[in-house]
Amino acid sequence: MAGKAANRVNVNVTTTGTSSPFTCGSAIAGFDLLSAMCNNGDIVEYAITDGANAEVGWGVVGGGQTTITRNIWESTSAGAAISLSGSATCIITLTAQGSQAILSLAAQRLAGGL
Repeated sequence: MAGKAANRVNVNVTTTGTSSPFTCGSAIAGFDLLSAMCNNGDIVEYAITDGANAEVGWGVVGGGQTTITRNIWESTSAGAAISLSGSATCIITLTAQGSQAILSLAAQRLAGGL
């Protein structure tokens, strides 16, 4: 598995409930499909919005490049998976948690730690 960053992936989520993985459907107008930018086994960071509910986390792409497992870092559901309505959207993005990990590693290298 490899970490993957992907520009311009913003898709509809067809899954309902809190199950994992969730299914990525059609691309939002002007954006790309998950399957166009990622491969099965890629590790991605994501943000889901569903009305007033939101979740950010990381997951592994699977299901023929149409699903992402849910490993939640933060959500409007007290850190748990939000309940999806079938009308959510998901964007592949660099989260604050991912950015902090990169900055910490860079600081260690600058300090001669790695």
